[in-house]
Amino acid sequence: MSDDFDIFALITPAPEDEKTIALRTEVNELLARITEMVKSAPAEDEGHDFLAKEEWCRRWNSSTASLTACLNVAQDAKANISLTDADRQQGQKGRLLCAAFQRQISAMKAAAAMQGDPSSKQKTTGASEHEAGDQDQEADEEHQEKHALECTQERDSEDDNIVEVLPTSHMASKRQKQTPRMSVPRKAHNDPACERCISKKINCYPHPGGLRCAECKRLRNKCSLVGGKFIQQ
Repeated sequence: MSDDFDIFALITPAPEDEKTIALRTEVNELLARITEMVKSAPAEDEGHDFLAKEEWCRRWNSSTASLTACLNVAQDAKANISLTDADRQQGQKGRLLCAAFQRQISAMKAAAAMQGDPSSKQKTTGASEHEAGDQDQEADEEHQEKHALECTQERDSEDDNIVEVLPTSHMASKRQKQTPRMSVPRKAHNDPACERCISKKINCYPHPGGLRCAECKRLRNKCSLVGGKFIQQ
């Protein structure tokens, strides 16, 4: 063993080339920028400073993208460039802040779009007016059917109460000329049929509870039989 060999001598690292030096300098500058951004970031609970938060997120994404690109180049060049634990902790803090700011910004933009878009209000108002119109139309049809049914019942009652008074001399001849009243069978279906049944090519049956046909009553739709509007078959 040679006496000239010093086992305690410090190992001198090999000199870095210009590319490695440039990469290390750029990485250090980006890390310093990220650390400063984390320290000077807007407060997370300041809900109204959205422009500052949006600008901070833009700068953060740009800085982290540049740092990632430099580290990838250093890894490909096998340059000994890595992040310290302190650098990684600052990066994690910044990433959490950026995610929180982006959630707040998205919620703010969604609320602003809802307030500034009149179409959403018009859709709600239009739906309410349409529903109210359908209810009014159905109520009118029900009232019209009820009124027509009451008129029919009133006429039948008046016919039943009419008593024909004839002279005594004509009573015998009247009794001789009387013929038994024949009952008229009820029609199995409406003739003419309503417009809906004609278009659907089905039989139009009457409904005992009103003037609308059974099909229109079941669908709760307007019937052309109400009001005397018919289509001849």
